[in-house]
Amino acid sequence: MANPDHVAILKQGVEVWNKWRQTGKIKRPDLNMLNLAGSDYTSINLSETNLSKAILRKAKLSFAVLDSAIVTGADFREAECVGTTFYGADLTDVDFRRASFLGVVFGIIKTNAGLKSNLTLYPEGPKLDGSDFSGAQMSFCMFARTDLRNVRGLDSIIHQVPSSVDIATIYLSRGKIPDDFLRGCGLPDSLIKFCHTLDKKRSDYHSCFISYCGEEQQFADRLYKDLQRNGVRCWLATKDLKIGDPFRQRIEEAIPLHQKLLLILSSRSLMSQWVRDEVETALELERREGCCAVFPIRVDDAVMETDQAWAASIRRTRHIGDFRGWRTAVKYKKSFQRLLMDLKAERRNDGVRRKVMRP
Repeated sequence: MANPDHVAILKQGVEVWNKWRQTGKIKRPDLNMLNLAGSDYTSINLSETNLSKAILRKAKLSFAVLDSAIVTGADFREAECVGTTFYGADLTDVDFRRASFLGVVFGIIKTNAGLKSNLTLYPEGPKLDGSDFSGAQMSFCMFARTDLRNVRGLDSIIHQVPSSVDIATIYLSRGKIPDDFLRGCGLPDSLIKFCHTLDKKRSDYHSCFISYCGEEQQFADRLYKDLQRNGVRCWLATKDLKIGDPFRQRIEEAIPLHQKLLLILSSRSLMSQWVRDEVETALELERREGCCAVFPIRVDDAVMETDQAWAASIRRTRHIGDFRGWRTAVKYKKSFQRLLMDLKAERRNDGVRRKVMRP
């Protein structure tokens, strides 16, 4: 049940509630299972609030902020949402039937400084599995980096004005998005046709996101070039970042489009706090998702000798590609051919979604 103290503050009105939230005393207010039907909560700050199974039917939520909120199983039928944000919210099994959305963002978390730098929190958009949008009205909305495969009622949404679906959403959804929804969002038939190929066509190789420390730039450049030549779709920050691009933002955008984190291990990368923190995050995501995304290779013996916990774990549990002789043409070619063989995509696993993080 909802926290009675939090409910008492809410009953004093939006202004009092928002001032209370600004104090930061409570990070995650608890309003679960609360009946808020028909209430006017315009401009309310419900970020990180527990609204599980709450009833917000016909509620007015214009310009409300529900970033990182837990809204599982809530009733939003016929709710009015204008300019509402759901950055990183858990909207699993939410009933949005006949709700009205204008300028609503279903996307990744943002702050005043842009994308959050801590990738351990919601690396994708909101969770919408099992949510139902049947008969909802939608205008100028945005779906960013959101998996729509298990969302119900998308084909019955009434698009009064075209909305936006980003490329990461299309890839995460494996193209399994109803044509009527995509057309309502304004996508041309040629792009819709391409979306369907994502569920049918597969590359011979897993796509890669190459992670490395700056001191290994020469090796990383060579590896990137040769992988591209052999048909491996890969991403290398220094190659693909344009001048002036927000570094972490572009990296976050690339993560969901690749299946393997190709991690270059060396004595210098093992010394990096950045590498350690982000690799541990990637390993945690692997355990949570039941997939294998981290793909390590080494250019020296450091990982085989170190006593650092995260590196020792990789050493014990993974085959580590051996590129110690990469400066010698014959040795490099042999190691590279083994890498290509190991990156061969297994057809039976193509439907498994893999998430990777960049150290």
